[in-house]
Amino acid sequence: MEHLAFSVANNSTNPVIALTEALAETPALPVKIGVKIKTIRLQKHMTQNQLATVCDFEKASMSRIESGQSNPTLRTLNKISNALEVPLVELFY
Repeated sequence: MEHLAFSVANNSTNPVIALTEALAETPALPVKIGVKIKTIRLQKHMTQNQLATVCDFEKASMSRIESGQSNPTLRTLNKISNALEVPLVELFY
């Protein structure tokens, strides 16, 4: 699992501000999950439409999930992981 590293020595002596700045530079979790879903989908030679159909989603919904524009629920992620035949936890690494 990825860990955040930040330094208080640079611009700020306040650790809260330094952590906030470090988090701002880290891609959002929905973006990371979306990239992982797309990567696995492509490895399995599936189109976005095929994955959406198996999950019973609209293709537009799958597109928003993969691009990180939506924040999918665990139920949604579970459907996707089942369709991709990977453990749910794999979407978070």
